[in-house]
Amino acid sequence: MSGQFSMGITLYLNIAAALLLVFLWLASRRGENTARDPICGMTVDISALVATRHHDAHQYYFCSQRCAEKFDSQILTGTPSESSTFDRIDPVCLMTVDSRTALNAIGPDAATYYFCGEGCRTEFLASPASHHRR
Repeated sequence: MSGQFSMGITLYLNIAAALLLVFLWLASRRGENTARDPICGMTVDISALVATRHHDAHQYYFCSQRCAEKFDSQILTGTPSESSTFDRIDPVCLMTVDSRTALNAIGPDAATYYFCGEGCRTEFLASPASHHRR
């Protein structure tokens, strides 16, 4: 043995593959403790819960008690929480909205869709076919 060790291309590829696997493993674990609030669309850390509801064999997580109360009012009872002028349903988060004041966009079927906020509108415009329900 001369004391020199040549590092071939195979070693570099093995190191790169190991780093890629570690990165993918960390990325896959990133969303394990989060859920999406069905009312406002915020990402909720489920390890520090504020409010939850169980409905139709599904567990819902909320960013605040206010969103949980809106869920109770809108989704469970089918009635709007604030006023009877809430006449449309946001196709992304299913929150009822007032068509006179809500943000809107034209869908792929040339129909007008209404949104609770810019986040839901942006998500709809990025992938309207996945939210095509009125």
